[in-house]
Amino acid sequence: MSRRRNEAALLASALLAACACSCEKKPAPPATAVADASATAPAAIRTPGEASPGDASPGAVGAASSPSSTDAGDAVADVAPRWAFDCNDDGVPKSGKSIGHTSVVFKVELSNGKKAAWKPNARKVKGRYKGEVAAYRLAKALGIVNVPPACFRAFDAGALAAALAGNADAAKVFANEVLVEGGKVHGVVIPWIDGLSFWPLEKEPLRSEARSWLAAGSNVPEAKRDLARQTSTLVAFDFITDNWDRYSGANVGLDKAGALVLYVDNDAAFMEAPPRELVARNKALVEATDRYSRRFVARLRELDEPRLAAAFGEETAGKPLLSKAVVSTVLGRVKELLDVIDAKIAKQGEAETLFFP
Repeated sequence: MSRRRNEAALLASALLAACACSCEKKPAPPATAVADASATAPAAIRTPGEASPGDASPGAVGAASSPSSTDAGDAVADVAPRWAFDCNDDGVPKSGKSIGHTSVVFKVELSNGKKAAWKPNARKVKGRYKGEVAAYRLAKALGIVNVPPACFRAFDAGALAAALAGNADAAKVFANEVLVEGGKVHGVVIPWIDGLSFWPLEKEPLRSEARSWLAAGSNVPEAKRDLARQTSTLVAFDFITDNWDRYSGANVGLDKAGALVLYVDNDAAFMEAPPRELVARNKALVEATDRYSRRFVARLRELDEPRLAAAFGEETAGKPLLSKAVVSTVLGRVKELLDVIDAKIAKQGEAETLFFP
């Protein structure tokens, strides 16, 4: 077993080291905001001007029945900034510019005065906006405050074209890439923060330092314990969401205080057919991680198919955000993760495995 764990750790290290060369390089994604930890899960996320589709509002999974779910939330919630960004706001883009290179992303100013990153459904990233919304909703259900708010929107295509007409690059990208369905463009808006920094978890020396935090028996400096907890949960969260694109650069944010790790850029998650070799990397990282959050694991154990489907909710009235096949895959990943964690508990003990609160 020791040899197997060492092999897994070496594989994880090699895969992370290879990321800088083998993964598609992307420019830094737009700055984003962090979810309001005190808010409930998104209620109805709707097309501006239309009736609410009646999304489930799961809050914390099993909130009424489990002691783990009645806690105030992760310790980092106390330092999480509060952002005035409501997924039910009716703001529509009134101007914008293209900021994507390998993806289709616009920085837009909304009619309510707020600024956001807007990721529309587009030819080269078809359907990937759903990953952002699903990651945010699942994080809310699991009590994770690290995933930025990601709100579904279906905007009128004509109004969008007019809003972007003042920027030649944006107008060109819109005309060539954005997909229009029934006169509307589906996509996601994510609040914008100027000056967001990025945490280079895929690069040395941070990569080796973070890996040491999560190894059984190692010493974690008190000042780094909560960053270590958030890193452990990031590894687990990416595994269950099949987010294969975390380590291609600038996909992990850090707030200005250096206390809150932001799991940004989740549009590679929840795909019907993710790249197998990169999904295997996520599994290797999980197997090489010996320490997890007790509260996070408790909430994972409460998940079943109905609760998971309710957490993801609908895109529009009567249309689930994710397919049944994807929901089933996620549930399978949860079980697989719990099997790994239970094996570690049996080998190294509960206190060492559920090392973080």
